[in-house]
Amino acid sequence: MTTDCDDAGHPSEPLVNGRMSWDQTAVLAAIRDPEQYWDLSGPGRVEVDSDGNSQWIDDPDGSHRHLIERENPGPSEIANTIEKLMVYLP
Repeated sequence: MTTDCDDAGHPSEPLVNGRMSWDQTAVLAAIRDPEQYWDLSGPGRVEVDSDGNSQWIDDPDGSHRHLIERENPGPSEIANTIEKLMVYLP
């Protein structure tokens, strides 16, 4: 299934190889050590302009961090981990 695109990278972007899993990624980072799968940015904050575009601003006093993709484990390995957790029967 594909949907129309509002912005590049937005969840409504046409999908060729499956659906992006931002929500599942956030849960995985919350329930397991995120540094097991990603590098973490330094502290910072997000600024949103009047058009709704967001930009990451490095800020030593910032209270946020973001996940940085790395080669190992790569996205497909993380996707497999998420998939296994989603279909796990306790």
